[in-house]
Amino acid sequence: MVKPILIILIILYSSFPSNKVKGQSGWQWQNPLPTGNNLFAAFFIDDNTGFVSGTAGIILKTTNGGMNWEYKTTPTPFFLRDIFFISQSDGFAVGDYGTILKTTDSGNHWTIQQAGLNTRYLNSIYFVSSTIGWIAGADGASDGEIYKTTNSGLNWTLQNTGSTLGFNSVYFVSEMTGWAVGNNGTIIKTTNSGANWFQQTSSLAGGLTSVYFTSETTGWAVGMGNLFNAAIINTTDGGVTWVEQFSKMNFAFFSVNFISPNTGWVCGAGEEIYKTTNGGLNWNEQFSGSNILYSFYFTSETKGYSFGEFGTILKTTDGGSNWFYQSSFSTISKLNSVTFASEDKGWACGDRGAILNTTNSGSNWNIQTSNLTDDLFNIHFTSEQTGWISGNNGYLLNTTNSGTNWIIQKIGFLPYYSIFFADNNTGWAAGFGIVKQQMQVSHGLNKAAV
Repeated sequence: MVKPILIILIILYSSFPSNKVKGQSGWQWQNPLPTGNNLFAAFFIDDNTGFVSGTAGIILKTTNGGMNWEYKTTPTPFFLRDIFFISQSDGFAVGDYGTILKTTDSGNHWTIQQAGLNTRYLNSIYFVSSTIGWIAGADGASDGEIYKTTNSGLNWTLQNTGSTLGFNSVYFVSEMTGWAVGNNGTIIKTTNSGANWFQQTSSLAGGLTSVYFTSETTGWAVGMGNLFNAAIINTTDGGVTWVEQFSKMNFAFFSVNFISPNTGWVCGAGEEIYKTTNGGLNWNEQFSGSNILYSFYFTSETKGYSFGEFGTILKTTDGGSNWFYQSSFSTISKLNSVTFASEDKGWACGDRGAILNTTNSGSNWNIQTSNLTDDLFNIHFTSEQTGWISGNNGYLLNTTNSGTNWIIQKIGFLPYYSIFFADNNTGWAAGFGIVKQQMQVSHGLNKAAV
């Protein structure tokens, strides 16, 4: 299945909408829905109630298994890279510039925890109980740091890891035993709750992005291998030895998740999802698209979610045999220009000949046919019926019936990046030069280079 690349249509309203564009009061996502922000991490507190965090301080909440997602206001504009709940009501989100957010009412309200952490990137958070947890991060590309709390996040204490490389993921199987992975194939382990950490050897030169263990002996880590290939490594002896199970060239894995000792998934660039049912001896592709998937969360062996680039939300109810989008896109192309002829009627154009039209202020967008596969750069309407589009390879398009039909004109072979009409007859298109057009209804189109 081909996945949409990036589509962002936002309309300004005087009211404050629920699906606002973070940090821009009065702006509302219209395409894609529920957001176009990158989504990095998720956590479900039961089968129906879950949360996802991402860029620009975004946190979304669902109470019906992902059918609908609601924006929750957060007090930060920074990336939120991970999210974790220690109870039905209490949870944390962590992110850039030492940001730690906490909620005590099931994610409806979030406040900043003044923890005094100076770490630039807080990448991962994990709790083994309602009081004991860890945060892993990096102060830039180096200086990996791990913090521990023993009082439900009221205080965080820096632990001595012995590593100068940044950490991307932390996971504990008990209060005493845990691992963290990070840049340059770094793996560290503790067996005394983080009082001491010691290095393990992964044999990978690339970065490790995620780690998951099903017992004190068996675990997996994913990331980038030695030759810019995606890699899955596995240990069956608590990390004394790590063995590569699977790799793919020109690719990267970002998350690994297991629901049982045998059944697990990985996801990454190319919107690809792989599944194993035999502890990683074999990995089979389940889904493929075009964008990055950053994380997983499974609530059972059959029901799971994956989140990623440009607001991508995927769900499965059959263990990954089929994945379907919970995020909605009106087109598979990037959109480059939008115009409105009235409060209700508008159009957008974009790559690969994409043209969209709305008649209800953008609540719904419908595809119009351009009969082109070339990129379209700019669109302008002088009335609700008459409009023009400029595009690549010398293409100009004109409609006199609100886009029901578009007439193709080709003037040269260079792109026209902008088009404007002063009235229904006279206009200009600009690119590598300027073309002036004068329309005479009975005699067609006259064109003159300026």
